[in-house]
Order: sequence, then C-alpha cells, then structure tokens
Amino acid sequence: MFYLRVQRIEHSCLFELFWGQGQRLSKTLPFPDLLTTLYQQWEQAYINFYKTINIPLNSEPETKDIWRGKAVASGSIAPRKIDWHGKLIEAETRLLYEFHCWLRNSELFEIYDRIAIASRAAGESETSIDLFITCTPIEVARLPWEAWEFSSESARVKKIRIARVPANIRHESAVHQVKQKRRYPRILVILGNDQKLNFQEDWKTIKQSLNRLAEIPDPIGLEPKKSIDDFKTKISQAIADEQGWDVLIFAGHGNETQMTGGELGIAPGVSIRVSEIAPQLAIARERGLQFALFNSCSGLSVAESLIDLGLSQVAVMREPIHNRVAQEFLIQFLKELANHNDVHQSLITACQHLKTEKNLTYPSAHLIPSLFRHPEDKPFQIKPPSWRQLVRQILPQRYQAVALTILVLISWQLPIQQWLLERRVLVQAIYRQATLRTQTNKSTPILLVKIDEESLEKEPQIRPISRTYLGRLIERLSGAKVIGVDYLLYPPTNDDTKLARSVENVAKRGTIFVFGASQDRLTQKWRYAPNAIANPNWSLSGSMTVRGLYYAELVSAFDSTQPLSYLLASIYQHCIDSSNNIKQDGCSLKSVQLHSLSSPSPLPRISPKFTTYLGYSLGQMWLHPIVDYSLPPDRVFTSISAKDLLERATPNSLDLSQKIVLIIPNYLTAGIDKEGEDNWSAPAAIKYWYNHPHQILTGGEYHAYLVNHFLNQRLVIPLPDLWLILLAALVGAGTVYLEQNRFLQRQKIVIVLIAGTVIYSLLSLELYISSAAIALPIFLPISTIWIYVLPRLLKQKS
Repeated sequence: MFYLRVQRIEHSCLFELFWGQGQRLSKTLPFPDLLTTLYQQWEQAYINFYKTINIPLNSEPETKDIWRGKAVASGSIAPRKIDWHGKLIEAETRLLYEFHCWLRNSELFEIYDRIAIASRAAGESETSIDLFITCTPIEVARLPWEAWEFSSESARVKKIRIARVPANIRHESAVHQVKQKRRYPRILVILGNDQKLNFQEDWKTIKQSLNRLAEIPDPIGLEPKKSIDDFKTKISQAIADEQGWDVLIFAGHGNETQMTGGELGIAPGVSIRVSEIAPQLAIARERGLQFALFNSCSGLSVAESLIDLGLSQVAVMREPIHNRVAQEFLIQFLKELANHNDVHQSLITACQHLKTEKNLTYPSAHLIPSLFRHPEDKPFQIKPPSWRQLVRQILPQRYQAVALTILVLISWQLPIQQWLLERRVLVQAIYRQATLRTQTNKSTPILLVKIDEESLEKEPQIRPISRTYLGRLIERLSGAKVIGVDYLLYPPTNDDTKLARSVENVAKRGTIFVFGASQDRLTQKWRYAPNAIANPNWSLSGSMTVRGLYYAELVSAFDSTQPLSYLLASIYQHCIDSSNNIKQDGCSLKSVQLHSLSSPSPLPRISPKFTTYLGYSLGQMWLHPIVDYSLPPDRVFTSISAKDLLERATPNSLDLSQKIVLIIPNYLTAGIDKEGEDNWSAPAAIKYWYNHPHQILTGGEYHAYLVNHFLNQRLVIPLPDLWLILLAALVGAGTVYLEQNRFLQRQKIVIVLIAGTVIYSLLSLELYISSAAIALPIFLPISTIWIYVLPRLLKQKS
C-alpha cells in the first residue's frame, strides 16, 4: 500500500510518496497552466454534449432536467449544429495526453520505481497494489487521477488501484471495532424526490441486483402529504437505526458546498446538508456502516466530509452526471458487487465498462466516478458464504432439532403409527366418496355367509361350532367353485364324519375348499382341520391368523401355510376366466396348488423382503401392506346370514358358480383360543361407511377385504412416517436456505407452502387410489415443513 500526497503550491506541485515503515519520497514538479485550461475546455464540452443529446436507457420519457444536480455553473446551451460529441472526444484526448505527459516527468521516475518494486514483489498473485492519493487544492482534486497510467515498461507495474483520501481525517474508522452479527449486509436506500427524474429506476436496480445477497428494506423517500421537516426527521432516524447498516446508497441531486460538507437534494428545491446528519452518520458508523454510494452530481465535498467522519469508503461522482449515465453506472457497479467483488474493484470494472462498451454513447463518463477510502480499512465486499456457513444454514436450529426429535420419536411408536394410519385411511374414504370413486359397474364376487346370533338360535353348540350345522350350510352352497371356512375345525369331534360326508358330496360336484388353519401361540405348531374333512384331494388349508387389524398378511413362497384369503383369490383367478366364466380345463386342485406356490402373486410392488424384515428387527412395520378400508364394504363383498341361506327356497339364485364363498362367524363370542377375539372395534373408515360409532369388524370381513385386494392385485403400501419426516426436514431446511439467501421472498414462501401443502395432500390422496397404491403420510411430514419454516416467517414479520 502506498500513500501519495499531491499539493499544489502556486505554480509547483509537491509529490510525497509514503510506504512501508515510514519510508517516503518527495518530488516537486511545475504545474502546467495548460492543464487547467484543457480541463475547463473538457468540462465545457462534457456539459454541452450531455445537454444536447437524448440517450435512451429505458422507456421513461426524457425530460429537460437531465442532471443529478442543481443548475450547472459552467457551459452553455449551444446550437445543435455543433458536433459536441466530437469536441468532447477531442477535449478528453487532449486533457488526458497533457495529464499523462506531466506525470511522466523524469522527476517522478523514482516514485514509479518504488511502486514497480512492490509490483515485482507481488509476483504472480492476484493481489492489487492500492495507491491512496490526497490532492489539494480542489482544482487539483478535480483532475482524473483514476486515469493515471502505470503500464510503462520502466515501471513494469502489475495492477494499481487508485483511491482518494481527503486531506483531513479527524475520526478513526469504527468498522474494525464492530463485531458483525448480521448474516447479510443491511443496505439503506434514500431516494431524492424529483418529478422530472425517475429515481425509482435506481431502487429497482438495487433490488434486482442485491436482493438475494443483502437485507434491503423499502427505500426512504418523500411521501405524499408529508412535510419536509418530517422527511428530514425520517432520514435522520433511518440512518441511526439500532440494527445498523453496512451500506448507504443515495440517489438524487447533489452539489458541493464550502462549509457544510456537501448537500443532498431530497425534494424539489430542498436539500439536506451533510453537517445536518453528521451525528446520525457517526452513530451509523459505530453500528457498522462501511460504504456509502452517492449516485448524484458533484460529490467531492460529500466524500471528503464522510471519510473525515470515519466512514470506511465513499463512492461519488466528481462532476455533474447525466441521469441515464448514473443509472448505467449503477447497474454495472451492483452487478460486480453481486459477484462478490469489493467496492473498489466494482467501481473500476464499472468505469471500464463505460470506457470500452459505452464510450460512443456516454463519452468521458468513465472519468467521473471516484472512490474515497479510509486508509486503515479494507474495501467493503459482500463475501460469498463459506462451506461452514452453508452447513450452519442447513443444520436445524435448537427449536427445530427439538421438534424434529419429537416427531421422529412419535413416528417410531407403533400405536401412534397405527392411530395415524387409521386416520389416513379415513381421510381416503371421505375423499373417495367426495370424488365419487366408490362407484363401479363391476359386482363383487365375494359372498360372506354370516353365522350370526339369529342363525344360532336353534343351534346351541357354538364352541366348537356344530359340524352338522356347517355341513348343512355347505350342502346349500353346492355349485360354488370355491368355498372358504373361517373356522378352525380342531380338535376333531365325533361329528366330523357328518361334515366330511357333506364336504365330499359338494366337492364331487367341482367345488374346491379352503379350510382355516391357525398357529398355536405357545407351541408355534400349526393346527389344521382333520384329514377326514380337509381331504387333500379337494381342499387346501389356509392361515386365518390375523396379526394386525390394519396390516395385510404377507405372502411368501417359503411359508408352509399360505393365507386363507390369498388361497381363495388364487383359486378364483385360476378357475374363472376374464369373462367370469368357469374354465373347463386346468382347474384341478393340483394345478391350483402349483399355481399358488410357484407364483405367490400378487405381491406388493415394493418388495418387502429386505426393508420390511429390517423394519421387523427394529420393531417397525416399514412397507408392510395395509388393508384398504377406504373401500366401502358393499364394494368388497355381499353377505347373507346363514339363517336366510338355509331358509331360502332357491339358493341357486345367488349364482354361486361365480362367487368366492366364505363362511364366517358373526357373533360376539367368536374366537379360536378365547371368546370374542375374532371381533375388533372397527377402524374409523368402516365406522364412517356404516355411520355407526360402535361398529364391529369381524375376522371374516377382514379376510374378505384381503381377498378383494389379492383379486385385484392391489395392496396399498404405506411409506413410513419416519422417512417422510426426514425428507420433509430437508425440504424445510432448503426452503429456509432459499429464503435466507433471497432466492424466495417471504410472501412467495407463504404461497408456496400453502400451495405445496394442498398439492402434496391431493397427490397423496390420488397416489393412494392410483395403480401405484402408495399411501404417503400427510400430517407429520407437512407439520415438519411448517415447523421448520413458520418460525422464520414469523421472525421476519416481527
């Protein structure tokens, strides 16, 4: 870092270079009067050119007042026949040529050499060498020092960044004393008020460029029906805001003053002096204000007074600036700032853009901006987030971690899972009915023959069920292709021969039987109907053990006893063709056995072999198929009481040849090992369909639902709440990250969350009904996202 003081004393200029540990060089050059003349000629051509042109930048209509300052003191409106563009280019060329010739005086070679040594020491690094220049008096300061060329071979310098420093700095910069706790820099925008110039374009540019990188409240501007005094008070209070600011941007008129540190035009004919807001600026400096940009005219005195107050950096326009040029500069400057360049490099790049890309449209505009810096401070920069910051943004905060832990623990409890699953199916039932998805033209092939209390009025023997009574029912069901008996006919009784005779008579007419089997809870041995009844020539044994009211029995080729419901569906599928007609060939018991064992289908489309069994080892029911009670019972089965069946004169009117008949108990004491165990309080969906709060679901009805699922090759797979909670946590963390990094505004996030909740809920309901048959949990995942995001939104609102 080098510090150069240039002081004009009468007709000479004193150059003093300071660097390192107190090293200094002092050189004196005569100051050429021609340089002053050329500057005045350039200034006149510059002002006249921009007064006489129309340079469109946007759709806003051009106005006569094109300057961001008061009436220009020099220059005059000339006839349009004068080529002011050419005159300006010529004046700029002559001014810069004379300026560079003066600076290449041999007296300054040693100064060049000292800077070249520092350049060589920098090597191939990208570090720039900062040169701070203080110029007095103001006539010397007006010269375009930023255009000083250091690329001569003698100097062999690499990259010099020129910044200005005022002659007087009475206050220490407070930036290095402020411990920044803000995640994003805060930017205060103050807009002047002028009906002829649209400063709102500056606000749009700021918002579009930095919205994702900084916190930018609404700009401070003159409101209708507000007095000027109130406006000045509002500006003062905003500058001294308790939260502090990192950047101050002013867009409006500006002008130099001798004693008040410059003035800022805030309303037509009304200005606020820098000296008026000096106390508030000092407070803002202590609270972190580092950089100020005054996109207005003639800001030399404004910059010097602010650096004197202790601000770190101030960017100003040294000369009058055309409104469109000021907007173009701001666009490029903020673009570079958004790319995480510091303000010094951003200003240099923006000026380079005006010089190379816009010089024909905006000649000499690149000579106008200047950056004043406090020598002790690094230039302000919106730094990109580090990987640690990114990780901290993604990791849950304390309240989020607590909430997530509670949700995970809730989702791990099987009783809570079952309760949530029951409500999930209830919602699905209501949705089916609301969307008319319960109607179908296809009648159900499942017929339940219910042995109820009324049927048993004349049959006192219930435990065990009377074999003679069962035989009578079976004989009345002659002609059915498949009959299932949801009774454990074990242990043998003296009446077994009577039942066996009835079964044999019906079997000889082509009926295949499936008798219930059960596994002893203590010995784990299977209990089957006696061979006299369940003759292997015409019957199979199927498990009627119900392990869970809401979970379906899994089919496995390795199990010795397949579920009763699966065997009934398998026989029906094997013996009835697509037109519901009985197949004449290939419906032997042997072929059915081979079909059911070699092709244990339908299985869930999500294989439970690994994940489900892994869940079992952890005490979970991951991906275990469920019984879909969202279907109304009348779509699943038809029923007839045993009494009605026996008393019906013509049972053949039931068209038994196309039915799966299942004889089931339907009384309160039904059970295998103890009374009543075959009955459960019905799931919420069944109560909804029956419109009865105390409805009972029997084991036979449970089997009927499973037969329906197997027939239609449709087993609903519920995705675990735990999985979706963790996924929702990631989505919530991502949403918070997008909001924190300004990719999404708060209002948009609220809309997205509400819309996302509705869309996800509808998607879950539709996915359940679809051929995919997947039940996405709704309540806990949605709650997880809202728990993540809502506190952030409420904090922003407050």
